[in-house]
Amino acid sequence: MNFRKLKNGVEVYELDKPITLEVKTKAPMKWLLIDRETGEQYIGQNPADGKMNWSKMPEKWNPDA
Repeated sequence: MNFRKLKNGVEVYELDKPITLEVKTKAPMKWLLIDRETGEQYIGQNPADGKMNWSKMPEKWNPDA
């Protein structure tokens, strides 16, 4: 079994193959995705042809500001 260590020290199980996580919403910009291993943050975007639905936020961005 493989594990990954998160920023807070917790270890989580790593699957053998990648999976897709899906969010269905009518308000994509209200969603914030946080990678608990790296601390990277992504905010939902309105869909556009050929573009990702998540946009990476600057490192020092504060979602509560």
